[in-house]
Amino acid sequence: MSSFSKRVVRDSADVDLALTGVVDAGVSYEEMVFSPSTFKDSPTTGKLTAVFHSIESGLRLFLYWEHDDDDTLIMPLEGRGILDLTRFGGLENPRLPGFTGAIILRAVNDSGGVRHFAISLEISKQR
Repeated sequence: MSSFSKRVVRDSADVDLALTGVVDAGVSYEEMVFSPSTFKDSPTTGKLTAVFHSIESGLRLFLYWEHDDDDTLIMPLEGRGILDLTRFGGLENPRLPGFTGAIILRAVNDSGGVRHFAISLEISKQR
């Protein structure tokens, strides 16, 4: 049985999210992980400034900017890693027509068993 947990670690000028999950074999799973209107000060979108991830082999995760028609890929994630995006100024939502400011996590488990993941996202609020 697939499951997902999201915890807001910090909600100030920046948002820190801790995401954990379990994805069954052969399952594709999608979850909205950042919806600007649910945070203090009502930002319109966010700038992704850091990603820390530990993803079990056989599981692929994808982060997307949500849009009404077609979501925009931010990045694929596999394995373990730390991405400090502040040197690049962070990754901004392209604000294409129909943008919502939200970030979506998609998980694809192509393996023969249950796979786990843990991710931390740091997002700077934008107006």
